[in-house]
Amino acid sequence: MLVRKIWMQKRGNQKETEFAFLCGLLHDLGKVVLFKSYPGKYGPIFAAKKAESEMNICGYEQESFGVDHAVVGEMLSKQWGFPKELAGVIRKHHDPSEAGNPMVAAVMLADHLAKELEIGYDGDHGLNSPVDITEILSKSSISESEWEQLKEFASQECVNIKRFFQIS
Repeated sequence: MLVRKIWMQKRGNQKETEFAFLCGLLHDLGKVVLFKSYPGKYGPIFAAKKAESEMNICGYEQESFGVDHAVVGEMLSKQWGFPKELAGVIRKHHDPSEAGNPMVAAVMLADHLAKELEIGYDGDHGLNSPVDITEILSKSSISESEWEQLKEFASQECVNIKRFFQIS
């Protein structure tokens, strides 16, 4: 939802907006594979409390499995015949050097926003990401006020969802 919102705000093209939603939905596909393949090993890595000074989930995945969830997700998406553009976003969504790719940047921004607002849990506590958010905002031509509007939108949507599901 956040990737779709970020994309719509800057682009508005319906087909690309739906593709952005799909990228946001599937960018962590590799985590599902790691959970399914190594439940006794990946679960504790994923659940462990990590300080901002520690490596992020990708570092622990690399250390434990020799590969991170982005690579695993890309491999599975190629095996399933997903479009190469989708496989690329899945692979590059943690790579700061790819922030010039608008779709990758949108996923990075949404990922960052979800962490900042503590929406869900992705295996990391805090924002110990190699991604420089100000650089991505700049490359995405998103102003500080637009970023604040996105944060407000996401916060309000969380409230609405919690209210709907009666979650406190």
